[in-house]
Amino acid sequence: MQRRERSPSEGYFWPIVLAFGLHLLVFAMLFVSFSMAPELPPARPIVQATLYQMKSQSRATTQTNQKIAGEAQKTAARQYEVEQMEQKKLEQQQLVMAKAAEQKKSEEARKAEAAKQAAVEESKKKAAEEAKKQAAAEEVKQKAAEESKKQAAAEEAKKKSAEEAKKQAAAEEAKKK
Repeated sequence: MQRRERSPSEGYFWPIVLAFGLHLLVFAMLFVSFSMAPELPPARPIVQATLYQMKSQSRATTQTNQKIAGEAQKTAARQYEVEQMEQKKLEQQQLVMAKAAEQKKSEEARKAEAAKQAAVEESKKKAAEEAKKQAAAEEVKQKAAEESKKQAAAEEAKKKSAEEAKKQAAAEEAKKK
């Protein structure tokens, strides 16, 4: 006996056909079971209750309503107090912030004033140094002028003495002659 090898497609054909058929059968049975199901009567409530509203209210209900109103007023008063406290806190914070801003501005103004003063003092120092330099330069010029005058006077004196010496020499020569 020889066994012939099956190809993969032949090996899966009949099992797939069988699975498909079973699925179809289950699906058909589902519809058949629903169509043959007996009809159930409509559901009835187990407990029946009727609500009545009474026209007259008891004193307890009235008192309860009054208590609720009183508590609402108390709650409203508390909320108002809380809101007032929050508003006061906000105002205080704004006041603190305004004071801080004012203090910062005044400090900046002080710093600016100090900077101006420092600049003025610096300019005064520079002016004083410049004046000292000019005075020293004037003094040097005066000394140089005095020196030149002295030198000119000395040269003039030398010239005069040389002329006098020449005159004396000429006079002596004239006397000798």
